[in-house]
Amino acid sequence: MNRSAFLAPFFLLLLVASCSGGGSTGCGCGPTPPNLPTGPGTFTVAPIEVARITDLEPLGAMNPSPHTIPTDHVYFYYAWCPTCPPIPPPLPVLPVYAPGSGQVVWILASAGQPDQKVQVQMTADFSYYLDHIVLDSGITVGITVTAGQRMGQTGSGSSAVDLGVVYQAVTLSGFVNPARYGTSVHTDSPFKYFAEPLKSQLYGRVRRTGTDKDGKIDYDVRGRLVGTWFHESVAATTAAVM
Repeated sequence: MNRSAFLAPFFLLLLVASCSGGGSTGCGCGPTPPNLPTGPGTFTVAPIEVARITDLEPLGAMNPSPHTIPTDHVYFYYAWCPTCPPIPPPLPVLPVYAPGSGQVVWILASAGQPDQKVQVQMTADFSYYLDHIVLDSGITVGITVTAGQRMGQTGSGSSAVDLGVVYQAVTLSGFVNPARYGTSVHTDSPFKYFAEPLKSQLYGRVRRTGTDKDGKIDYDVRGRLVGTWFHESVAATTAAVM
């Protein structure tokens, strides 16, 4: 089980953001690049140097506390581990690298924070995003990045980098109302898509007991108080960006 609440019986609130607004202060959004092949992408580089990873959190974490539904991304921690002494501020600032090659299709700025979220399209139906990073000035919508290219550096107030995967060939079946979740219905564990031997190195750092190191976000059970619940005022078509 994750160190944070891996499964809660129900959740009453939803924090909402989208490419056009929500918690953002600015977003550059571009179309999906044409003429791309289909199928999954392959990651060959960790977002942060493997030696600096202290802990990996799989899908479904409920941390930090403002998260009200299981998170659709994994965490690459570089300033936390369950047996390490606390790291006093300031937190280390590390370079962040593109795990795979592709085209930058949108960038989202965090409200009141220097951190940004960037999405990279690798194939016609496979993309990934990095969050809680301060992008280098050359990283803009429309450019092509290559695996291992520096994207920026870690955020000043964060102890982890987020990595999420959206793969259209994957559709999660555990949502009673999939329309509420936007692209999160196509979430998959990023760890699956790393090439060996890096994949095994990363799985070895996942802080979770049991054989499943990938995690899960879709816990809804129709007719029961299990999974994610929404206040009746939240529109059914709202897309969640966690």
